[in-house]
Amino acid sequence: MNKHLLMGTGLASTALVLAMFSGCSGGGSSTSAATETTELTELTSSKAETLAVNAAEALPGCSYVSDTVVTSASPAFTLIYQSAIKEVLDDSEASVSTKLATVRLTTINESTPGTCPTDPGYYTKIGTHDDGVDDVVYTFVNYCLGDDIESVTLNGVADVKNVGEPSDLGPIPQYVELSTGSEGLQAIEKSAEGTYTHVAKLDDFVYTYGNGDDNATSDKPSTMTADLLSVTDGRSGEVFSVSNVDISTYYADTTETADVVVNLVNVTYSDPEVGAVNVRTSTPIVVNDADIILSGVIEVTGSNDAVLTMSPSSTVQNSFDVMFDGSPLGLMDCSGLATGDILP
Repeated sequence: MNKHLLMGTGLASTALVLAMFSGCSGGGSSTSAATETTELTELTSSKAETLAVNAAEALPGCSYVSDTVVTSASPAFTLIYQSAIKEVLDDSEASVSTKLATVRLTTINESTPGTCPTDPGYYTKIGTHDDGVDDVVYTFVNYCLGDDIESVTLNGVADVKNVGEPSDLGPIPQYVELSTGSEGLQAIEKSAEGTYTHVAKLDDFVYTYGNGDDNATSDKPSTMTADLLSVTDGRSGEVFSVSNVDISTYYADTTETADVVVNLVNVTYSDPEVGAVNVRTSTPIVVNDADIILSGVIEVTGSNDAVLTMSPSSTVQNSFDVMFDGSPLGLMDCSGLATGDILP
């Protein structure tokens, strides 16, 4: 079973919603994240266009084009995700999957150096493994990935709990929890363009493997919830965030090459210019194993009755026709976004 594909499409959805719109979605049910009251903004045509522009600027692999606007992405989310969150999920899952059920209690105390040739820094992983459960704290100390010309340097703390069910062959993954400290994870981006500090905060992220790590189905999907995920773009100083995240994913049939269906049950997106809107799927978005979006409709609503919709373009692969109250606004081209960039 390709559980990575399910997690990847769910994370791609959260990434795209963080940029305001989700790239992969579909049916299923899940347990809602803790709710919080957020006052929604009144959605207008000009605000809808601003949301689309900010979406493209916030999300790598996407661009937005209309009669009046052409824009592309900042790398802030990708840098933070690939260098920090993805690394923690990779390491945590690999660790718990290699421990046999006969190991009852083990102390974990590990240190991993960065890859930069000068001042590589390190991160530590400290905690316990007990009967299929890793409960650890990752601490990044000037942890540098890259070289002397282009690099990302991480500082901060992430609390991770990876829960597995003991078996003769080792723990069967059940769910993983991840939160950052109150200061978040800081990622210092260094390139020919300059030096920028991005910050990510993640509160109560929970990914649950559907069907107990067997093929997730519509009645027992994999789910992803989070109270909050925010990214401060060091280039612009703007903060993009999603809260009350509730997303479910499953396979359209029982084979690992089946189409993946992901449902945005509930997501509240807060835009630095427009305000807060609600994002959901009115029709499941289906993605095949080649990361091609086949169908589905995403709806964005505010405090009024106006609706911004996104549906797959019939002319540009992995792109969305953006409509506001039935009138076309532009094209969101996310052909550069692949779950391979996001998969653990």
